[in-house]
Parts: sequence; structure tokens; C-alpha cells
Amino acid sequence: MSTNDANPATRSAVADVTVSGDGSSEPAPIARRKKGQGGLETRKSDGAVRGTFRNARRELIRMPWCNDRVDATEQLQAALEEMEATQGLSSGGGMSLRTWGKDFLDQRELEGGRNASSEKALWKKHIATADFADWKLETVQTKDVKRWMVAMNSKKSRGRGGNIRANEQRALRPLSWQTKKHALNLLRTSMAKAIEDERVTDDFVNPCIGLRFKKPPTVKEATNFFTRPEIESIQKVAAVDVLAMMEFAIASAMRQGEMRALRDEDVHLDAVPPVVTVRYGKPPKQPTKGGAPRTVPLLPMAVRALRAWYAYRDANITFNPKGLVFPAERGGYRSAGRFLGRNNGAQWKALFKKAGITRHLVWHDLRHTGATALLGGYFGRKWRLEEIQKLLGHQDISTTERYAHALQETLNEAARATWGDIGEAEAPASGTKATDTGAKAPNTSATATDTEGNSGSTPKADG
Repeated sequence: MSTNDANPATRSAVADVTVSGDGSSEPAPIARRKKGQGGLETRKSDGAVRGTFRNARRELIRMPWCNDRVDATEQLQAALEEMEATQGLSSGGGMSLRTWGKDFLDQRELEGGRNASSEKALWKKHIATADFADWKLETVQTKDVKRWMVAMNSKKSRGRGGNIRANEQRALRPLSWQTKKHALNLLRTSMAKAIEDERVTDDFVNPCIGLRFKKPPTVKEATNFFTRPEIESIQKVAAVDVLAMMEFAIASAMRQGEMRALRDEDVHLDAVPPVVTVRYGKPPKQPTKGGAPRTVPLLPMAVRALRAWYAYRDANITFNPKGLVFPAERGGYRSAGRFLGRNNGAQWKALFKKAGITRHLVWHDLRHTGATALLGGYFGRKWRLEEIQKLLGHQDISTTERYAHALQETLNEAARATWGDIGEAEAPASGTKATDTGAKAPNTSATATDTEGNSGSTPKADG
């Protein structure tokens, strides 16, 4: 007896039926088709069969009912081939943009890309949802990308970050220009990499070349920073560890992520002058924002703050296996956006309340404060913009120029508050305004608006 005969229900190799033990035949179960090649469904009432598949826009298409599975399969295959020819859907052969995107992003991560996780999230949310995501790479044209850009301009989002309940409570808002720009740049780079790796035909041209989202008009505002009276107030009420970290952030002008990743081996207090080498932009070893390490000279305030921190760390943090300069309480990396610990927001608010600071400032403004102080000569000699650019690791001098705008606003404020004249006998009476200056109380430090879009009262993660 053959194996098939011994089996109570065996599949016939010739006819598309199942042979039962009693010799009767019945319709064979629907075989599972490969992903992307559609499927077949059977109507129970009369046994009719039809094909189903999703088109390039991910819409479910149902074919007309057929008498048997053979006709339904032929009909489905014809529809898939027609769609592949007209729309470039990668149903079988060729690499689709979706498939290439996974390989491309994995390569970026292996090459040490500093924003691998955010790029994957950006791709999943905005590029993998494009109507051409399942098309063959070489069939995506400039007109298709332009159509996607129009959709991006009308797309809305609740943003990111926070818990699920907080996200659900946020109002839907149009995508920011930065988000749209980053998504287009990521798509453009992926196409360029596909050409470089010969994943497309030789005559394929990057469909993203020359395309850009129009930047909305913006009002350029001065950079926010701590005033000298505010710093002095903090120095009086802050805990030893918090004060040491804040003073070091001001005097070194390092980003929060750079401080989180800073290691003892990169600190050279005995050098002349003392310096730190900024090798990493974020933990564990992500490259800096500028893409290259830089050397930061330590001013006396930074050296004093660092020695005070070392004294606190040696007495209170005994486990530090990674040799971090600013380890968390348990010896690991400090969390992004929570540099002061788990109760970061509460500590920050309490510190401001004790210091009598009522305006909105974030951790990243400590970096702004250091840069503005150097430009204004508050530590001694005034630094040139080019020197501050190198210290901060800015690739473009225009990024550094915002500190000059902040300092200019400081001078303007001081000028508006200066009422006197050479030879004038006495000041204006209390409560009166200078006739042509609109004088305010003298203040040599401007209160400006943060150009980086910081919000809330907790320190910002990195920027």
C-alpha cells in the first residue's frame, strides 16, 4: 500500500481536490500564497472563488467571482502583472522601496549613524506609508515624489514623546518644516545609496534631486540664556552636585548629550591649559553633532566646578564601571532629558522657585549662557565668533551668530535703560520715563526667546 493510500485524506497531484478515505472528493483547502501576491477566498454558499490583493495605495481589491480556483488564480495573476507593468508594484521580482529601506537603514546603523533610531521611526511613519512604498525602486519618478510631498504638506501629527495617554490628548498639528525636510532628505539619500550599490538600472535617476519643501517665513529671535543675577541666585540655593554640573555646563558650553557620554580618560585637568576631548555626542559612543571630536579648553570656572563634582562623586557614587565623568546614581548613563535624575522636572522647578526665577529656561540654555558670556567678555577677553564656533562644534558660522544677536539685544536693552548725559545734574524723578528712550530698569543681560523651540519647564535633552 502506498503512503497516499494509507492516509485517510490525501492531496491529489493531478486534480485540485482532496481524496477522502471513502473515495469521495471535496474542494481542496486554499493554499497560502506568498506575501505580496494576493490571495484566494471561497464563498461558502456555492463554492465560487475569487482573488484579492492590495494595490500600490494599500487598498484591498476584490476580483469578480469565478466558478473554480483555476480561473480565479489566472484572473488574479493577470491583474497583478498588469499592476506591476503600469504602477511598478513589486509583487514578485525586483526590489521594492520598502524592502530596500530596511537594508538601507540597517547599513546606516552599522556605519555608526548617530540618529539611527530616529531615522527608522521617520521612515516607518512617513516614507513606508507613501503610495509608492511597494513599487520597484526604478519605477519611482519625480512626479510620484512631488505627489508625496503634497500629501506631506497636508499631513498632521500629534508629535512624539511622552506616554500614550499624553500623546492622545495632544491636538493634531501640521508636520513641521524640519520633519518634512528630514523625511525628504532621508528618501533622497536612500535613492542615492541604491544607485551607488547598483540596486537599480543604470539609467535610473534619483527622483528627489532638486526637490525641497518651501521653508515658511520665520522671525529670527535672540537665543535664551541665564542672566548673571539668575546664576548668582542659583549658586546660593542649589545643591552641591547640581551646582557643579550646571557651572560646568556653562563654562564648557558642552551639550547635555556630550556631558552624558564624557569619560574620565578624556578629561585632562593637569594639562596647560586644562582641556577635555569631546569624542561622543550621545551615549554610548555616538559621534558628535559635527561628526568629529573636538578639544574644549577648560576655563577656571569649569575646572573649579569639575573638582567640586569629583569630590561629590567620589563620596556618593561608588559604582562607575564605564569611567563616566557624570554617571547616574547607579553608575550608568544619565537619561536624555533627565540629567538631574528620575525626578528631573520636580528638581528643576524647585530650584527655580528657590532662586526666584519665574521665566522659562531649560538645561540647553546653560550652553547658550556660556557662549554669550565668552562673546561678551564676561570671563575676561572677548572671544571672536570664529573661536566660539570652534568651541561649540558648529559647522556653520551662521549658527554661532545667534549669540551675537543675543548680545546685541543686551546692548540695546542697556542703551534703553541709560538716561544720563555728561554734565546732567540728577536722574529723572522716580516713576518717570526718559522722553525719547522709554527707559527701563538697568539690566545688562537680555531676556530673549529660545530659537530651538524648547518647551515645558524641564531641561531639554540635547540640541
